[in-house]
Amino acid sequence: MRPHAPIGLLLCCCLLAGCGDGGSQPTSQASRQLISSGVGTLLAGRADALATTLAGPDPCTAVPQIQQFQQALGAAIEAGQVPTQLQTPLLNATASLTTSVKCPPKPPGPLKKKPHGHHDQAGSNGQGDGGD
Repeated sequence: MRPHAPIGLLLCCCLLAGCGDGGSQPTSQASRQLISSGVGTLLAGRADALATTLAGPDPCTAVPQIQQFQQALGAAIEAGQVPTQLQTPLLNATASLTTSVKCPPKPPGPLKKKPHGHHDQAGSNGQGDGGD
């Protein structure tokens, strides 16, 4: 699978499933398991934004978006808004997307030094307030 192919799966699942019943035709929930149009639109919008970021010059900037997408998907699943048959493909696609973005480790930040003249203890000699 190409590094960013999971985003295509996410978009397809969200867009197709997001074409939820507008309420004009009475259908049984058991015969048509769909993501509601609101949830589908939300997830598809986030997946589209992810695709744009991943196609940009620094795919590592998509990492927070991936995490937000995973949180939104998890919340939708937990709330029962994602049909069972779509849960595994969507979860697998987001997990695959997470592992496909390879970012170099951030260099360690500069060490913070204490300013001169400041000591950890109360007095300059470490003996408290110095009065007997």
